[in-house]
Amino acid sequence: MIKILEQIWGVKTLYVDENHLSEFNSDEAAIILCINPRNYDRLIKLDSLKSIFDRANLNLNEYSVELSQVGILNAIKALKIDINKVLAGLNELAKNDIIDFNGYTLISEFINSLELDFKDISEATTQPFHKNLHTLNEIHKILSEFNLKDLSQRLKNAYDSANNSKFKIAVTGVINAGKSSTLNALMNKKILGASNIPETANLSVLTYSEDEFAKVCFWSPEELKSMDLEPQEIQDKIIPIDELKSYTTASNEISKMVKEVILGIKLDILKDGIDIVDTPGLDDAVVLREILTANYMSQSDFTLHLMNASQSATKKDMAFIVNTLKNGKSAGLIIALTHIDKLSPNDIKEVLNYTKNSIKTELSECGFDESLADETKFFTISAIKNIGIDELKSYLYESFFGSNSKKATLIIDNYKKELLNIANLIEDDLKAQKTALTSDTSTAKELVKTLQNEIDEISSATNSINSELENLLKRLNYDNENSNATLKAISAKIKDRVISDVKYATNKKIKLDIARLGVIIESGFNDSF
Repeated sequence: MIKILEQIWGVKTLYVDENHLSEFNSDEAAIILCINPRNYDRLIKLDSLKSIFDRANLNLNEYSVELSQVGILNAIKALKIDINKVLAGLNELAKNDIIDFNGYTLISEFINSLELDFKDISEATTQPFHKNLHTLNEIHKILSEFNLKDLSQRLKNAYDSANNSKFKIAVTGVINAGKSSTLNALMNKKILGASNIPETANLSVLTYSEDEFAKVCFWSPEELKSMDLEPQEIQDKIIPIDELKSYTTASNEISKMVKEVILGIKLDILKDGIDIVDTPGLDDAVVLREILTANYMSQSDFTLHLMNASQSATKKDMAFIVNTLKNGKSAGLIIALTHIDKLSPNDIKEVLNYTKNSIKTELSECGFDESLADETKFFTISAIKNIGIDELKSYLYESFFGSNSKKATLIIDNYKKELLNIANLIEDDLKAQKTALTSDTSTAKELVKTLQNEIDEISSATNSINSELENLLKRLNYDNENSNATLKAISAKIKDRVISDVKYATNKKIKLDIARLGVIIESGFNDSF
């Protein structure tokens, strides 16, 4: 990136962070990339360019321009700025002589030579939900620039509601179903089951956070009493993750008091707004924890139920699945058979068919329609061999963010509807301002016309007086030198009186009295003589 900067700026190249990543839209990116030493002095005078840098909290100077250019090129490479839109913008700027041909050729050829990092883009961001969300966020940004106080809070609420929406998965299964290893494979990082992470007896909620943390939540005194434990009032605590073990290890007495753990972790799969709830095993002896698990499941968009392929369709599994299906989770239930690396392909096929048939049989025996299981999705996976993990992740992304996602569609529709309402209010406000401005302009024009008439009248009178004075002074121009000097002195005094009277009339904006000026002149001569 520094090399292209040197080609653009030559000796004016400054030392900037070559790994910097800028956040501009494609139009802003094209404008910034077209800046070079030949047009810099001309472009920095533009208010529109200054506003672009103001929004990015940058001063408009050579350092910020060069830093932003590097950041934009890195953002294009990382697919955070649309390369085609930037190139189209540069082409338009070249047509309008904002950037010369050589500058345009240099930067456009370099952009076309970039190797785009397709591997760095999350699969979720390619889904319709995130594409539509990005578009609406661009519209939100434009509407925010109007700075209407009455609407600023509504704009903020609309943005927060859409961008902070959560998609939740509750992960269930009996002990040894492979929950920890499967979730670690989904997150592509060993989080659960590590030495500093809570044991599976604890319910853990994994959510995204730039600054990682752990929040330990405790049972209330009443809940502890119902579990035959000594009632205590313990406040929830936020602690570093590496201290979590001291609260969750069974050997520590305080672990009995822990109700749930919330883990804020910086992971790509969580960054897309997905929260993962790792529940205790279905065979948990603590009744309250089973109730807590059921509450989380009712709030979740999907339930991912894991069964060991070698021990699938246990009574506990069947009872749980039937209960989930009868409560309306048929479209939100995913069943994954784990540890398939220990089975042959034929065995896997047999186990899968046996599980599907067992569910239908259990539904029928419980008096429910077998078709309740038709929408249930099945996967066969192995966390150790990474078999079926990518397929499961793709299905989750498509279910959450795809065009058929009811929740995603609802979020986008509500966001779009609110932005449209706000845009209409802004339009109404601008129309009102225009009407007021038009009215004010009409009044101002009338005032200017009246003032101009008065000025013309005063100017005409002044010219007339000057002409009269000249004629009088000519008549008083005697040949006698001494008399001439005397008359000049007299004329000067009289002229001062006349000018003073003219100034008074002008300042007061009153009509000049020519007859009065004649009296002033005549009496002036009489007095002097």
